[in-house]
Amino acid sequence: MNKQKKMITSAILSAILLLVCVNVVMADQSTKTLYVDGIKIAKTEGQPVERTETLFVPIEAVVGGMGDKLIWIDEQHSALITKKDGTKINVYLGKSSVIVDGKAVPIATKVINTVTVPVAMKPAQISGKLYVPVEFLKEVMGYDVEVTEEGNAEFVIVGKTPANLEHVEDVPVTPTQAPTPTSTPSEWKPDLKYPVSAEWSPPQIRSTSTDDFQKDKAILEKELGFLKGYMYNIHGITNMEVGNKIIVRTHSEYYVDIQFSAWYGDKTAENDANRIPYIGRELFNFFLPDEYMKLFNIVQDGADGKNIDKYMKPFTLDGRKINIVNSEGSFSIQIGHKKK
Repeated sequence: MNKQKKMITSAILSAILLLVCVNVVMADQSTKTLYVDGIKIAKTEGQPVERTETLFVPIEAVVGGMGDKLIWIDEQHSALITKKDGTKINVYLGKSSVIVDGKAVPIATKVINTVTVPVAMKPAQISGKLYVPVEFLKEVMGYDVEVTEEGNAEFVIVGKTPANLEHVEDVPVTPTQAPTPTSTPSEWKPDLKYPVSAEWSPPQIRSTSTDDFQKDKAILEKELGFLKGYMYNIHGITNMEVGNKIIVRTHSEYYVDIQFSAWYGDKTAENDANRIPYIGRELFNFFLPDEYMKLFNIVQDGADGKNIDKYMKPFTLDGRKINIVNSEGSFSIQIGHKKK
């Protein structure tokens, strides 16, 4: 009886092993091909890869193919994407969130009981290239993504759908050497004396004030990541007052009153509050595009303990009346309407 059980058990194990081997062979036979905006991506540029039920694609091939710009900050580990509309996105290896115009945004989300929550999907390094989950292309980049199958072939289509789908190996590919990313002037590096995290780069203002507060709020929210258009949170928190270090309000006499609860956190070590002068500079640029650095230097001198008494009364910059007000634990910059 025991001998018979052993024979049955051996037979079952053999069948399982055979099934596993068949499944491995079948998995090896399935292939994935990437199309970007109607163009088939060469095998040398990277092809879709599935890992732990997540589909990854090579970020450089996709972003460039869609007409957006990618430059490497640290090759294979972090990159800066600039979309055609000017949006800047920092992507990091092993991080489940990206920085979109200075604001942390999850790579992927899902809805649980009507509540949207982040999903822990992270970029990976595959075959020496930086790969991102396809969810990043949909949710952050805003690309159209379609995954379709034909027999054993799987096609990942980003952007425009091609007229005909061909397996990547159907057409001979001429090997080309991957370009070596080079440093460019557009790569941001801290230029102030306040250390910030290497994972953060300040958003850049691209517009100027309209002198319409509601319109300006919409711009500040979109371009500088201000919460509801009037609060800047150094931690990227969207539902708490903690960390709201810059607040822009209307004023009875001036156009806006910009309140700073601090100017920096620590001159010797990385600190989230060290983002404030970078954001402040962009904010001044928004309201005073021609003379914003004069106001920035005045505030900086005050933070350094220099005498700025002559500026503690109303003065004019870029056609706007400026007033600096010191309060306990904070200070305000009041900026008037643009003179016509």
